[in-house]
Amino acid sequence: MHDRLLTNGERFRQHLVDIENCPLCHDRNDSTIYVLRDCGMALKLWSKLVPHDSLELLLLHGFEGMAIL
Repeated sequence: MHDRLLTNGERFRQHLVDIENCPLCHDRNDSTIYVLRDCGMALKLWSKLVPHDSLELLLLHGFEGMAIL
C-alpha cells in the first residue's frame, strides 16, 4: 500500500475537511488500510464480493494475499 487513497483522515491533515472520521462508520481511524479492509462497512462489502475462504486470506495477509484470487 502506498497510502494514495484520499481518506477523510488525509483530507483532515490537509485542512480540506473539519472531521477526520470514517464517513461510513464514524470511527476515528480513517487510514487507507482501515477504509479498504478494517472498517465494518468495508468488511460487509468484501464479504458480498469475495468468496469466504479468500476473504480470510484478505483479513490475515492484507491485499498481498489477494493476488492469488
